[in-house]
Amino acid sequence: MIVSLFIIKRFIPLFTSFLVFVFLLSATFLFPSWIFFLFLSLAIFSSLLLNLFLIKENLKNFWFFLIILFLLETSAVLFLIFIQQPIFKTIFILFLTFFVWLFLEAIFRFLYRPRVYIPYSLENISLTLTLLIIFWFYSSFFALKTFFNLSLPILLSLVFLINLLIIYFIFRQTKVSLEKKILIYYSFFPNLIVLELFYAFLFLPTTFYINGLVLTILFFLMINFLKENLSTLLTERTIKKYLALASFLLILTLILAKWR
Repeated sequence: MIVSLFIIKRFIPLFTSFLVFVFLLSATFLFPSWIFFLFLSLAIFSSLLLNLFLIKENLKNFWFFLIILFLLETSAVLFLIFIQQPIFKTIFILFLTFFVWLFLEAIFRFLYRPRVYIPYSLENISLTLTLLIIFWFYSSFFALKTFFNLSLPILLSLVFLINLLIIYFIFRQTKVSLEKKILIYYSFFPNLIVLELFYAFLFLPTTFYINGLVLTILFFLMINFLKENLSTLLTERTIKKYLALASFLLILTLILAKWR
């Protein structure tokens, strides 16, 4: 029984990523009007499969990996709606499929094959996924406002909620040694700044891709400053490193930007 359960868990990363590929390809090219229903079903089912990984007494705090997987798939389907060319849609689906497999495979190795697990690989993959989630959500929300004129209070509420989850997750992943209530408290400050920036970016003459990318870069800069400060690792060298990287990415983005 234990062996068969282990085998089932071993195939979950491959099986789930295959489901992502098939469901998204079908929803995009065969049943486009059903895309939300199909993807919501996929996201819920994938989260249930991931839950099989977490049936261990010492893994009570792994609930946020379920949330990350759900947010990854939800943000991806929103972003996919606004990709126009079929070839780019297919590339994006393959890209997402790979990251879902990579994420689940890292979890499996961390839990069940620690001898082949690369230290901190799960943390690094998770933090990379949070940036993708943030970019896909920001870009999609800007697009929803531009093309569908989605209500601003609803839009800002969604941005606030997702930011809160992502920021709290980043703090937990980077082992910031603060109590849960204090972490939630600190999560509010960058969230409010991002909300103000999001609202300001709605009036810029740039595309929703550029708005999302610029806001993601600023989010990355702000969260890293706060994270390093809370970990008492913030130094002048660290500040210069993050500022240089963020400045380079912002300048490159704005140079290549297509203005409306």
